[in-house]
Amino acid sequence: MAVHQPTDMKISKVIAHSLTAPVKIPYRNCCSGWIRKREATLFEVRADNGITGWDEGDAVPSLELIDTHVVGTNPCDHEVVYNGLSQNGLNASSVSGIDVELWDLMGKALGKPVCELLGGAQRTQVPTYASGFFTREGVDHIADVAEKARHCRDQGFQAIKLRTGFGPDQDERIVAAARQAIGPSSVIAVDANMGYDVPTAIDAGRRLEAYDLLWYEESIDAENVSGYFEIKQALHVPIAGAESLSGLRSFE
Repeated sequence: MAVHQPTDMKISKVIAHSLTAPVKIPYRNCCSGWIRKREATLFEVRADNGITGWDEGDAVPSLELIDTHVVGTNPCDHEVVYNGLSQNGLNASSVSGIDVELWDLMGKALGKPVCELLGGAQRTQVPTYASGFFTREGVDHIADVAEKARHCRDQGFQAIKLRTGFGPDQDERIVAAARQAIGPSSVIAVDANMGYDVPTAIDAGRRLEAYDLLWYEESIDAENVSGYFEIKQALHVPIAGAESLSGLRSFE
């Protein structure tokens, strides 16, 4: 396969592919309505030498921003492209999507995996956990959680992440059913999907501590930093969050 030098490349086109697929059994978390379809936006960045980069984003940039900051640039100028797009108020996830595509283009042009361009792979394996466990329409949720937890354990997953945020009583029933189904040696984390205020999050967290949680995720609004500190002070389980934040400014 011929190897193209990134310095010879120019981006000629950016295409957004909007994909939709129906869900067989509608599902929800504690804060959402029933989800009846899944949607995704895949971005395709084409270079003038025929190489294509791909990634996913959650918003489509305007054609004006694409023409101004992306088309005609070299993928190696990825930071220039990123800064140009982000300074014009584009959703950070969309900017990052295009940034990943530029790295994809550079890796393909050099015939190397992107990890090598970023300084090399630090590991060859990563631990994984099974997620999901949403409430499904018309299904007994507690029994469903127990069945799916056993299935994940039997498939080789040593950890699962459950959806909570339905109230302290229901949360405890969910976690207790999963713990009974998979036994004491498997790992359980929970994600409350920002469903609580601080007092309720602490109440629910105290009930769940007895089930040996790996972490307690997004129990309150992601930007309530002082609230997360209060929850951490009150509980003896690791606290996780910030999934809903994006960009350096949010994290600062």
